[in-house]
Amino acid sequence: MRTWIFQGNPETFDIDGYLSEAVGEIIWRVARYADQIGIGDTVYIWKSQGGDKENAGIIAECEVVEQPRSQLEDPIALPFWKDHEELGEAGRTWLKLVRVANKKEVLKRGWLRDDSALQNLRILRQAAGTNFPVTEIEARRLRVLWSKIGQDWSRDEVVAALHLYASLWDKPISKTIGSPVEQLAQQIGRVSTGVYNKLMNLRALDPRVDQKGLPGGSKTDREVWAEFFDGAANAIDERRLDQEYPRLWQAVETAQATEPRLEEEVHRLSQKPLEQLMEAYGNRRVSEKPIRKEAQQLIYERSTLVIAITRKRAGYLCEVEGCTLPTFITDVGERFVEVHHLTPLAQGGKDTIENTACLCPTHHREIHHGKLRQQLTASLRARGSRRA
Repeated sequence: MRTWIFQGNPETFDIDGYLSEAVGEIIWRVARYADQIGIGDTVYIWKSQGGDKENAGIIAECEVVEQPRSQLEDPIALPFWKDHEELGEAGRTWLKLVRVANKKEVLKRGWLRDDSALQNLRILRQAAGTNFPVTEIEARRLRVLWSKIGQDWSRDEVVAALHLYASLWDKPISKTIGSPVEQLAQQIGRVSTGVYNKLMNLRALDPRVDQKGLPGGSKTDREVWAEFFDGAANAIDERRLDQEYPRLWQAVETAQATEPRLEEEVHRLSQKPLEQLMEAYGNRRVSEKPIRKEAQQLIYERSTLVIAITRKRAGYLCEVEGCTLPTFITDVGERFVEVHHLTPLAQGGKDTIENTACLCPTHHREIHHGKLRQQLTASLRARGSRRA
């Protein structure tokens, strides 16, 4: 599978509006590489910013679900075009939406330009165009950054930053390519600007320096600082830090990408009417057998549309007959339930709404590990048959 960047210009097309309105799949112009783009390829959607180049960047991740061919524009996209010369029949491909970034999750052009693995991205060197190939090295780095952007720093990451801070605290700090800051960014899977800002958060906690740091650090920052700063000696306990840092990071050459954050896209879809989701589901071009990709382990990329429909169809309630087990409300105001594949994907099950059921956490664990799992599965299949 290959990786691509597809660019859109908000001066001619309202990309944000289209992504907000789209359900499940979008269509995109293919002006070059049509014979090389294949089903299952990863596509990152790049939003240019006219004269504000530094804030351009990646705003969405997609998967190719159809070979590029000559076809008309998506009717849903028509109101978002400002340049109507683009609306005629042309080379286009359909893409499954995997994740749409919020404002804090955009991978900005300036960050990628200052990254030793990404500085030669074609879209950075020659921005004119619509479709840009990405090398395998660049793709691995993008996957890692995309999986972490917008997420809070973990204790392990803050320990790594503090270890670097301890070695640089009385020296100038730079985030240029090849600097210690950029090297740590490569190791832990963060952008160099993020690492630099974290060092400034730590400086704001340091009573030994007069330079102004960057206030507003996290609770984890303060906890790690308290763990390793010896107030009596007025110094960082570098001996303990030198033991903890390699324990956490010595065997990690490059941070690995995590499974895509399905819940964010599922929540976006769940805000739309069930009828609209069902229509998109009926028109989807993605295979019912999901593509298997290798990450830290073999995982199956589940359809966010299937998850959203299964939850809404069940009213966010467990579908085990007579279930009265307690659950809780999530931070987005929805009852917490899980989506279960009656025939597991790893056993050839299809990623379809006919093969899914909505379960409370207890029954979800029971159907995987409990003594009555076969009876529960049969009952849920029968319920699905009655519903159909």
